Amino acid sequence: MKQRQDAPETELNASEAGEEALRGIADFTIAPEVPREYYIIAQSRSSNALARKLTRRAGDDQLSMFGEAEFSDESFKLSISHYRELKNGISVSALKLLDILVIKATNAFLSDPLVKLTLKEFMSMRGLKDEKEARKQIKRDMEALDRVKFEYKGVGANKNSWMKVSLSGGYYGIVNSVLHYRFNEEFFTSLRIHDTKYLYMHIPTEAFKLPDNHHPYAYYLARRLAEHKRMNAGKSNEDIIAVKTLLEACVNMPKYEDLGEAKQVGTRIRGPFERDMDALGGTIKWHYAGENPETWEAFINATVQIEWHLYPNADNANLLK
Repeated sequence: MKQRQDAPETELNASEAGEEALRGIADFTIAPEVPREYYIIAQSRSSNALARKLTRRAGDDQLSMFGEAEFSDESFKLSISHYRELKNGISVSALKLLDILVIKATNAFLSDPLVKLTLKEFMSMRGLKDEKEARKQIKRDMEALDRVKFEYKGVGANKNSWMKVSLSGGYYGIVNSVLHYRFNEEFFTSLRIHDTKYLYMHIPTEAFKLPDNHHPYAYYLARRLAEHKRMNAGKSNEDIIAVKTLLEACVNMPKYEDLGEAKQVGTRIRGPFERDMDALGGTIKWHYAGENPETWEAFINATVQIEWHLYPNADNANLLK
């Protein structure tokens, strides 16, 4: 168990936690029924930006003199301390762990930054069989998440101000086969789209179980598709998305311009993309909109049509509205 600072732990049963959340946040609603093919996860622009940058590999030009990896754009800045100590940076398994912890927090109405779930439940959600290896992976990934800090443009009263957040509250580990992870309370604040409003999206359960070594881009694709559908709910492009957008979500996939003269687009980019889209077949069916692209230009400028299996009622797409 890792704990950087002592902090009192308060235990609330499900009813008390829900009532406390209701007192603190007016009109808190949650979808009454969600198909087992999906999880509910609270999300915001900053949390989605974090997911897209968290596992990127840092080049020398992205490492500070203090050994921090730094990734930034006009509205989001990510820093990962002691980055060189991490083998190949932060892995997709750590992103999956983070999302599972947020899923559990969402199911508890975001009422307590201390998240707990049994090792058995976590392994079931991830499709893992080897408990010894699962424990090693969780330990490594929790330690990696402890290094994460980010800044984002605030909302509501803090609109356009840069808000600084440490992801971890400094307490994490596995105790008696139960995962413990305390989020920094400011991380929950970063999930708000307004001073007291949250949104969530539905993410396919199967995406967490696909093996990362065989389908390294499947989770990124599933998450980006879920984000796109939620943010465009009710619009004409709700189930249509550009190939370019999906490729940008595939962290660490080779870039076309870096492939050299041979290019190998089919084996290095298009093939893996189509393979990992197909791997999500339990939840989505997809095809290229229009003709099948025959060239790189046609492929990179193509769009895909998505058909979702048992997607939850869009009327229940808000935690708060």
